[in-house]
Amino acid sequence: VRQKAPLTGLDHTFAKTDMVGLVIFGLCCGWVAVILSLVALLTCKDETAKRNAMIVLIIAGVVAVAHTIGALAANAAGAGGGF
Repeated sequence: VRQKAPLTGLDHTFAKTDMVGLVIFGLCCGWVAVILSLVALLTCKDETAKRNAMIVLIIAGVVAVAHTIGALAANAAGAGGGF
């Protein structure tokens, strides 16, 4: 019986980190979380890592888009701090 090779890199990060940490990462890190989870989703071989990367991607994507819309709305309302 062959054993699975130990997880490394993003496979290990997304598969072994608890869900609370991944949700906090998605909420707090914005576009960095979007990019890292997208790379993980495309490159990870472990199914748990892929599933967790998809969850982080959705959370971080929603937060990043909401932040961008809020910033654009604030800028349009004149609260952008321009001269």
